Amino acid sequence: DNRRIHGMTIDTITRLARLVLDTNCFVYDNKYYQQIRGGAMGSPFTMTLANVYMWEWEQTLLEYQRSHNEMYGR
Repeated sequence: DNRRIHGMTIDTITRLARLVLDTNCFVYDNKYYQQIRGGAMGSPFTMTLANVYMWEWEQTLLEYQRSHNEMYGR
């Protein structure tokens, strides 16, 4: 797949996203921990990723609701 966003391939973007998500570390009670699942709360990247996910999820929901005369808001 050679699709690009701002000159970067989708594969490169995916790999960089995985790198960010896999290297979340934090300090609690003067000890360092690596977060092994999910993204860091309050991280600009995590917020962007959540918005992309919700946009994708909402597209399917909105299409269903339009065909059934339903409404959705958030």
